[in-house]
Amino acid sequence: PTAAVWDNDAVVGVGSAKKGAADVKKDLPTAAGKLVTSTEEWIKNGITMEEVEKHNHEDSAWVVVKDRVYDCTPYLKDHPGGASSIMITAGLEATDDFEAVHSKKAWDMLEDYYMGALRKGNTRTQAAVSEFAAGDTFLKPREFQKMPLVEKIIVNHDTRIFRFALPRPDMKLGLPTGQHIFLKAKYEGKFVMRPYSPMTDDNTLGHVDF
Repeated sequence: PTAAVWDNDAVVGVGSAKKGAADVKKDLPTAAGKLVTSTEEWIKNGITMEEVEKHNHEDSAWVVVKDRVYDCTPYLKDHPGGASSIMITAGLEATDDFEAVHSKKAWDMLEDYYMGALRKGNTRTQAAVSEFAAGDTFLKPREFQKMPLVEKIIVNHDTRIFRFALPRPDMKLGLPTGQHIFLKAKYEGKFVMRPYSPMTDDNTLGHVDF
């Protein structure tokens, strides 16, 4: 799956999470989670973001959540949303994405995969939305893109079609048939992220409908 952000006044892009920064400095675990293996150096001194970014594949999938580093590799095959839902944020800061879709049980389970704290001063934000050249498709693997809601089509009393614009009228979405993308927005102060398959196919230019 690839990802897009519903662009409205309440939406923020993916980046370094600030919420709870003071909390995560307290009571850091003194050992690795019971389902992973860390090192004394990582537990004691933390892990750099540069190191985290190396672990962005299915043989080693790490994420950062609230300034803590977790190795999700052992859970890939058991994840209810499939391995792809983890891989979209592997090697990245994933706090917003984790908060958007996970329950308290999932937060508790996360500690079994703890590798160490993110080393202070090493948090990076994701790059700004890319500039698009002629012939480009909209979606970029593992990178959230913003797209505005431009039309709401009323089909009947309980059905709506939501049309989102792409950056250019001649642009394709770039999603193979049968695949889905994650849409993310901030609603009532909380992030919400859900997978959707478009109604439009990849021959549609300039917009995508859900």
